[in-house]
Amino acid sequence: MGEARDAFQSYQDANVYVIALNPATMENHQKYTEKHKFPFPLVHDAKGAIAAQYEVPVTLGMPKRTVYIIDEARIVRYAKEGLPETEELLTAVAEMS
Repeated sequence: MGEARDAFQSYQDANVYVIALNPATMENHQKYTEKHKFPFPLVHDAKGAIAAQYEVPVTLGMPKRTVYIIDEARIVRYAKEGLPETEELLTAVAEMS
């Protein structure tokens, strides 16, 4: 998520709204957000309901890091496991226009 934080202005310039989803507790989210100074929200998904809705892969009971680009109609336009580079994500956003 540090990559998203560091590139946050680029995402804002592209009219992208960044949200991080995590099953950790709200207390852990607050501490983590404060420590790393994330300018975007961390959404609490303790029961994995949101992750399940987007079919996030699960390994050993934990959701795998997956990046999605969802358009205004709530259609997934991009999905990739792991940590895609900011340039790749911004290219995918530009191709949606």
